[in-house]
Amino acid sequence: VVLAQITNSAITNEDMRRSAPKYVLAIAKLVKARVEEGEVEQLGGGATVTQFFISVK
Repeated sequence: VVLAQITNSAITNEDMRRSAPKYVLAIAKLVKARVEEGEVEQLGGGATVTQFFISVK
């Protein structure tokens, strides 16, 4: 959804180019905390977590 909003700014009422990175950073921090707590499987497994972090670099 966020990617669609960045690509087509007419479908949202905010500038996603500025706010999307903030959302992604917040989610990345939450995922990192869950990983540190040993909850990788609840996030979809190691491959999913690894792919998430690769995609948000």
